[in-house]
This record gives sequence, C-alpha cells and structure tokens, in this order.
Amino acid sequence: MSTTATVTAKEEVLEMLRHLPDNVTFEEILYHIEMLEGLRLSEQDSREGRVITNAEFKERMKEWLTP
Repeated sequence: MSTTATVTAKEEVLEMLRHLPDNVTFEEILYHIEMLEGLRLSEQDSREGRVITNAEFKERMKEWLTP
C-alpha cells in the first residue's frame, strides 16, 4: 500500500487482527484497538502542533504534584 493512500479504521483493525494469535480474547482485542486509536490521535496531535517539550511537561508536573 502506498504511503499516500488513506487507510480506513476498519483496514487498520483488520491488519492488527491478522497479527494477533488465534486464541486472543475479546478483552485483548479491545485493548489493541484502544492502543491503535491512541496512537492515531497522538500522531494527529503531533502533525497539528499540539505537543509540548519534556521540559514543559516536567514543569506542569511540578505544579500538579506540589501540595
């Protein structure tokens, strides 16, 4: 498949299922689907510039963790 082709969610899930063992549980399938979606959303955020540096993250964590 070319890199310019749009892959549908269904195609992504079918490809993922092909790589899982035959005895996979529904719970494990759902976990993998959730991971695929998380990666897709993360890649979209990155492309659209919705990211922060590690230093910015550490500063935010200090604020959250300081009593």
